[in-house]
Amino acid sequence: MASPTLTALVLLTPGQLSETGNPTDLALTGEGFFELRGETGLQYTRNGQFTRDHDGRLVGVGGRAIQGVGGGDIVLPEGPFSVEADGAVRAGDRMIARIAVMSLDPASIGQGPDGLLISETGGSPLDAPVVRQGFLESSNVSMGDEMVVLMEAVRRAETAQRLMNVYDDLMGRVVTTLGQTNG
Repeated sequence: MASPTLTALVLLTPGQLSETGNPTDLALTGEGFFELRGETGLQYTRNGQFTRDHDGRLVGVGGRAIQGVGGGDIVLPEGPFSVEADGAVRAGDRMIARIAVMSLDPASIGQGPDGLLISETGGSPLDAPVVRQGFLESSNVSMGDEMVVLMEAVRRAETAQRLMNVYDDLMGRVVTTLGQTNG
């Protein structure tokens, strides 16, 4: 079951792409998530740092296999391969599979193991995903924006502290003044 606070914390905006030159690194341009099969079912991520395991499967975080459209692990043959913009995986002229790039309902997203996302309703395949081979997506968090938010929070806390000090000072004056007039 999805945590209501998690969906508010998950930013679904894409991050910047950086070129790695590694053929197993994949990045998504625009919306969508890679679909991975884990021990507990399907999980989703935008982390495209994949490797080839000893069986030739394309795997991601924790050895979870990336899924093809229609299900099933993507198994790569020995040698070079390419991934086209629509997610088609090819070895030479032969198409091996098409990478499942899924759209998720933000209201159904929850936190899964290893920082992966799970969805109560599952994902639906994107009609026109854009996959970039040899690239990775960086974090979608802007350090500058987060610093501004943090500074605003600190300023609000300082203002509240000053307000409490003024209130405390006024209460001290009231007690002192009442003590002098009744004494």
